Amino acid sequence: MRIKYNSPTVLTYAFVCALVLVLSQTIVPHLTENWFMVPGNHSFSAHRAGDWVRLFTHVIGHAN
Repeated sequence: MRIKYNSPTVLTYAFVCALVLVLSQTIVPHLTENWFMVPGNHSFSAHRAGDWVRLFTHVIGHAN
């Protein structure tokens, strides 16, 4: 049986999400909260690079 990597976008997204999940539950406990969640109580600032990163990476680390 040979595994085909026939859907690179979806499979890469799934592998990245799984990697973030494993890292946040084992080695780096606050990884999801620090980099993969949009700031809720704090206002978004266009001058902070971290807010822009969180805006685009929250789809990787969101729970539901």
